[in-house]
Amino acid sequence: MEKRIAAGHLLDDETVFALISKRMGQPDVASVGAVLDGYPRSVDQAHRLRDVAEVEVVVNLAMREDALIAKLLGR
Repeated sequence: MEKRIAAGHLLDDETVFALISKRMGQPDVASVGAVLDGYPRSVDQAHRLRDVAEVEVVVNLAMREDALIAKLLGR
């Protein structure tokens, strides 16, 4: 997993869901909630997230295409 992350690759859905699921079950998250940045990335991930968390707010930010390309190329 560490090599994959270091190489800039995304983790598979099962691994990410296992990590999110475990973290969402911790007492501090259960009492105050959490902000997830960049997750879920797909409809399937969103459905699975509902199994382990109560989703109250979703924010979808949009960027101009040229700004997005510049951001991605800067990584």
